[in-house]
Amino acid sequence: MTEQQIHYFLTLVEEKSFSKAAKRLYVTQPSFSQFIMKIENQLGAKLIDRKSSPVKLTAAGEAYYQAALQTKAIHDNLKNRIADLEDLKYGTLRIGTTPFRGSTLLSKSVYQFHKEYPTVAISIFEGTVEEVSHGVQNGEIDIGIASGEFDEQVFHVEVLSGEKLYLAVPDGNRLSDQLAEYRITADDILHNTLRLLKVPDCSISDFQQESFIVFEQGENITRLTAKLLAEANLQPTISLRTRNLNTVMSFVLAGMGIALIPDSFIKYGNLRLHPSYYSIKSRYVQNEICLIMRKNRYLTKAAMMYSQILKQLISSGTWRVYG
Repeated sequence: MTEQQIHYFLTLVEEKSFSKAAKRLYVTQPSFSQFIMKIENQLGAKLIDRKSSPVKLTAAGEAYYQAALQTKAIHDNLKNRIADLEDLKYGTLRIGTTPFRGSTLLSKSVYQFHKEYPTVAISIFEGTVEEVSHGVQNGEIDIGIASGEFDEQVFHVEVLSGEKLYLAVPDGNRLSDQLAEYRITADDILHNTLRLLKVPDCSISDFQQESFIVFEQGENITRLTAKLLAEANLQPTISLRTRNLNTVMSFVLAGMGIALIPDSFIKYGNLRLHPSYYSIKSRYVQNEICLIMRKNRYLTKAAMMYSQILKQLISSGTWRVYG
């Protein structure tokens, strides 16, 4: 199993299409198909069910896929060990996170790492929490950054930062006057004002007649929202479900509904406009952003140095690029 065979086959599995995989690899589709057929002929087994669309793995293909992942992990581990001996003159850093975390929290830390180690190749995988943790577990990702529940028998888990969910409500909402004493501005959250510390929490039940916009991305935020609503015995009208927090915020601002938004997005999302915010009384508004690594696996020097940079920036309150 050569590196090229591994690379081509894993690309096909990821793209689920011969044409898309060939395009991504900058080869013609006929030559790519012949390459896969050559692997099948060498093994004496069909790896791909070409009759299905998108293409699927056969039982033999699944076995080959798992072996390819394991072999790739061994190759990558060897390369990284050699890179460490060269004192980070070469090597790779593979970070896994969700799109929300990647777009709001990583820019400055990745920039700082690249500035200090410009010859290390950096790749960032964005997916669901489950996809990120799976990538860390099977060795495709060095470090994962996400919120959620992780098996501490499998993963080394460090809490990087806490975050709090606030209820985002469009200005001019019918409850604005009634709940004025509870209202918080973005400036309060951004600058941790005295009002933020003094303003009382309100109940989610006060908003039971409102339509909700729900963030569905596999982050712990999704689960906390469901638990918070269940705790209050609310079954609100859902006006929109989306996997993008920017979309959530844009529809809140448009007046389509209200939504629970993490303060990390309010602080680091580089938002031009903000709705009003309310602090909700519930144990389910507290969340943790975690750094996850695979236990009992060699951690590259690049991963260790990036982790240190990330934690230093967090402790000094400078995740973000701007401000």
